[in-house]
Amino acid sequence: MGGHMPYQLEKGPYFSVTETVLEDFDQRIDVLIDLRLQKDADAMPTLESDSLDTSRGNIQTEDQRRYHQNRHWYGKTQLASGYWGPQAPFDPVTNPRTGFWHNWYGDAEGIVRETYTRAIEVSLGIPHDTTVTDKSAIVELARRPEHGRFWPIEIFTRCPAPWFEGWVTWQSEGPSNGHVTVHIHTPSHDRSNLLTSPVRPGYTTPEYQDEINFPPPLPSDGKRGMWVVAHLYQELVNPPFAGPVVSGPSEALDGHPDQKAPWKLPRFGAVYHSQGDIVTVRPSEPNGGVLADGRPYIP
Repeated sequence: MGGHMPYQLEKGPYFSVTETVLEDFDQRIDVLIDLRLQKDADAMPTLESDSLDTSRGNIQTEDQRRYHQNRHWYGKTQLASGYWGPQAPFDPVTNPRTGFWHNWYGDAEGIVRETYTRAIEVSLGIPHDTTVTDKSAIVELARRPEHGRFWPIEIFTRCPAPWFEGWVTWQSEGPSNGHVTVHIHTPSHDRSNLLTSPVRPGYTTPEYQDEINFPPPLPSDGKRGMWVVAHLYQELVNPPFAGPVVSGPSEALDGHPDQKAPWKLPRFGAVYHSQGDIVTVRPSEPNGGVLADGRPYIP
């Protein structure tokens, strides 16, 4: 979870520790169960690691790392009790962004949860079924002869992007060999020509699949794959008019030439307000996706 990214692609200390956590079979299963149970993000392993205590500038202690995660990444509000409550509702003037993400508001925590969930499921070769939370049942699914895989998971974050989304990609190198790559795309800049929904209504290319209109594909369906995890809609909200801020009618200051309405500092660039369910979509090959068996080279 970088604070000041000097490059557009980053792994860094936080995601390196997360990868190490997921290298252990039992820990990977435990994380999947926690994700399916929607446990508090603070209960997830990684940020308590002592190896992070001197990893980044002024974010050196566990408490500072948890503050960074909850406030800056997820936009949560810290209560007087010390616990973290949900982020304040979207308002284009008073609350136009989640955490420190430039010109974007949405459920970053939900997208991260869903992205990690899908990546772990792919790495184990098990179907997406959030009702299964018993460890022995998940272990049995993961170790069935027709699957029997435990692929490594690599995690990157990329900035800038117009809105927050996750990507899960994988490639098989045989029945038990393969790898999964996670990309967390985070906002920074304010405009984009990208489609504002990952879902393509009426799209009929065979390999395209969204889980609103189709059942989720099993991870073992193909040797390769790409999924995008995002809110269903990204609404472009124009910035408010830069002018005096008054609490009542404009006449409130009439007759008082010595009183002036305060001005709110202008905000440059429009805001993306991500809304709707968090969905997982398999893009079609013409739109940048990949065929389940790849595309052969034919000389």
